[in-house]
Amino acid sequence: MMEWDTSGSTSLWLSISVGLLVVLLLVRRQRMDHTSSPGPSIAEGEQAPNNRSEASDEVPSISLGAIRAFHNERLRQLNARRANVSTRLSSLERLDLEHESPESAVRRASSEERKNLTAILAMDPSSSEHAIVGEIRRYGSHSLASLLRGGKHVPYTEVLTDVAIKVGHHPAPGATDFSLERAVVEAAFEKMVSAASPEQRHQIEQEIAKQNNATARSVGTAAGGLAVAHLSGFALYTAASSSLAAITGAVGLTLPFAAYTGMSSVIATVTGPVGWAALGAWALFKIGGPNYKRTVPATLAIASVRARNIAERDQERSRLKRDIHDLEGQSTELSRLTRWLSAHESEDSTVRVPQSSAPPGFGF
Repeated sequence: MMEWDTSGSTSLWLSISVGLLVVLLLVRRQRMDHTSSPGPSIAEGEQAPNNRSEASDEVPSISLGAIRAFHNERLRQLNARRANVSTRLSSLERLDLEHESPESAVRRASSEERKNLTAILAMDPSSSEHAIVGEIRRYGSHSLASLLRGGKHVPYTEVLTDVAIKVGHHPAPGATDFSLERAVVEAAFEKMVSAASPEQRHQIEQEIAKQNNATARSVGTAAGGLAVAHLSGFALYTAASSSLAAITGAVGLTLPFAAYTGMSSVIATVTGPVGWAALGAWALFKIGGPNYKRTVPATLAIASVRARNIAERDQERSRLKRDIHDLEGQSTELSRLTRWLSAHESEDSTVRVPQSSAPPGFGF
C-alpha cells in the first residue's frame, strides 16, 4: 500500500492557493484601473479637454439679420425724431411774435394774465380779445376825436405811442407795437430801480442778470441803473411784470392774481409796498387821469404777455436746436454700423458673426 507524503502535498496546495489569490487580485486591479481611467494619456504641454470650460469660453455671436433689424429700427427712429423736431423748429421760426397784433398777443395770455388784464380794464374775464383791445383803444381815445372819427377809437399803436410819450419816451416814427411796449417797460422799470435803495438795486441787478444769463455788473449802467435796453428773454419779462405790479399798486388797482410768477422774493419785495411808494408820486403825476390809469398798466400787461411768449419761444427754439445737434451726433454714430453692414451685404442674414466684430457702442 502506497503512503502519501502529507508534508509535500500540503506545501503544493498552499502554493497553488497563493498563486490563485495573486491572479484574482491582479484581475480585480485591472478592472478598477479600467473604470477609473481618464482616457488616453495627455502629452506634455497639453490640457485635458473640459466640456464646461469649452462651453464657457465659447465666443458670443449674433446673426447678421439681427444686426440689420437693429440698424433699420434705429435709423427709422432717428429719422422720425429728426422730422418731428425739424417740423416744430420750422414752426417756431415762422412764429413772429414781435409783430403780432395785440389781439393775438392777448389770445396767448394765460388765464391769470387775462384776468389781470380785464381787472385793469374793469371788464368781465370772459371778454374776447377783440373786446379787450377795443376797451384799451376806447380808454386811449378822446371823446371828441372819437366822435370826429364816426365813433371809432384810435388804433392800438396810437394808444401805445401816447402812453410811451406820457412816461417820458419819444418814439421814432413807424415804431412797431413791440418796440413801443418795450419803451414803456423801460421807462417804468428804470424809474422803479432808480427809486430803490443801493441794496435793493444790487439785488435787482443780480436777479435780472440771472434771468439774462449775464453778470450783475454787465447789466448795470454807469449811472447805477440797469441797462434795460439790452434785456431780452425772461429778463425782459421780469422787468415788464414787476413794473406792472408796481404801477397797479401805485394807481390803486388790485389784481386778482400775482402779476409775476417764478421770480425771486427779491423782486416780489421791491415791487411790493416799498416799490409802490417809490413809484406812487411819479405814476400819479404822469398818469394823472382815468384814461392813463387804465392804459399804462394795460399796455404793460400786454407787454408782459408778449415778452413771456417771446422768451418761451426762444427757449424752446434753443432746446430744439440742441436736439437736432444731438440727433446729428447719433446719426453719425449709426453711420459706422451702416458702413460695417455694407461690407457684409453679400452674406446671408442667418450667418452669425462674433459680437465683438461689430462696431462697439450698440449693445451687441
